[in-house]
Amino acid sequence: RFNHIRNCCVFSYIRTRFAKLLKLDSEDLPAAIGFDIQETSNLPQTKDGHLPNDIKDFIHGFFEAFYKIYDSDDRQGLLQAYHDQALFSLSISRQDNSSHRFAEKQIQESRNLLRVKDIAHRNKLLKSGKIQIVSALCDMPLTRHEADSFQIDVPFCNNAFVLVVVNGVYRELIKKAQPLRAFCRTFYIVPQGSGFVIVNDLLVLTNATVAQIQKYGKTVASVGASDKAMSDTIESTTKWKGGPGVGVSGGAHALTSPTINVNEDVIQRFMALTHMNRSFATQCLEENGFNIDKAFEVYMGLKAQNAIPSEAFVH
Repeated sequence: RFNHIRNCCVFSYIRTRFAKLLKLDSEDLPAAIGFDIQETSNLPQTKDGHLPNDIKDFIHGFFEAFYKIYDSDDRQGLLQAYHDQALFSLSISRQDNSSHRFAEKQIQESRNLLRVKDIAHRNKLLKSGKIQIVSALCDMPLTRHEADSFQIDVPFCNNAFVLVVVNGVYRELIKKAQPLRAFCRTFYIVPQGSGFVIVNDLLVLTNATVAQIQKYGKTVASVGASDKAMSDTIESTTKWKGGPGVGVSGGAHALTSPTINVNEDVIQRFMALTHMNRSFATQCLEENGFNIDKAFEVYMGLKAQNAIPSEAFVH
């Protein structure tokens, strides 16, 4: 019985290499087991993504507004795009043999579950709340996305939320070589007030493939050219309507802040968000009871009035 099973396995393996083999060692091989179907069947054509017509303008407008701010020198404008209790997760597929490695600081913020095994550390790397999220986004390298590389897919949507996934490539502008990266970003969007906000943002980064480099890696687009490509590729009359509003019940769960040295954590986050030095950042927080949202509103008001001295910022 065992020998019979072993022989069948051997025959099956050999037939994967020699499909029309009829005899082996002068013995007839048993008939091959197959399916009575034509070899050239017409399979459905694959699609890059599914984008329902009734929300196409909204999705296009969302990405145009989001990435116009994301690719600017100041990402603080994205605060209006996120819910107060939104969650953000960054995962990087590290390739040590690449000539354009990700910065070590980015690697340290990655929640790649294949590399980060400790549950507590995973939770620490998860950004909770729009202040933490935008602060983390501001710390990431400046970028210029290739809009014509975008492949948008909407797996599910209804009146309560929209799940949208976008794949594409972008350039890191912090290095002279401006390496080309590939990304996959998943947004969970819900209505709030008269607009919409993001309650979950999952960003996965990796180095671009050979095919992507061949297609997008030859030239470096200027800022103006890239903005025009974004508008041409993402045609829309829909404008971003995100902003403050009521909370979303059950939409997201904020992490509990560490109990050790809470003020220090708030100071560091506020410094990263405003680019002010420690002295001025601490003073602003102290005057607002270390409420980072309230302190940031005061900061934005003073900044709009040009009332913040230059020595308040880190140069």
